[in-house]
Amino acid sequence: MAQLFSLGDLARVMSQHNDIQTFTSLFRTDTDPFWIRLREVVRERGVDPSTSLLVDSVEDDINFEFGIIVTQDRRVIQFGFRYTDSVADGKLAEWQDLTERWAASPYRSEVSVGLSLIEKVA
Repeated sequence: MAQLFSLGDLARVMSQHNDIQTFTSLFRTDTDPFWIRLREVVRERGVDPSTSLLVDSVEDDINFEFGIIVTQDRRVIQFGFRYTDSVADGKLAEWQDLTERWAASPYRSEVSVGLSLIEKVA
C-alpha cells in the first residue's frame, strides 16, 4: 500500500490541526476584548463565528491582525483587523473572498485542513 503522507507531512498536518483548534476556540469563545470585537465585525459581514473555523491568525503589524476563516458553507475569507488605541474601535481593514482561489494562495495547506475539519463537524 502506498504511503499517502510522509512522516514530516503528517506532523505538519497535525500541527496545523492543533493550531486551527486553538485559533477557533479563541475566535468562538474567548472573553478578551480583541476576540469579542473580532466576532462582532465578522458577524457584520455575514460570517457566524460559532460555526466557522479560524484557520490562521497572525499579528502582522502593530495593532493589525491577519487571518483566514473557513465558514460552514465552505467559504474562505481572508481578513485584516486594525485597531488604534483600543480594540473596541477595531475595524476590518481587509476582507477578501478566497473561496474560488484558495488553492493558489500561500494559505492552501491551512485552508485544506480547515475544509476537511468543517466536513467532520458540519
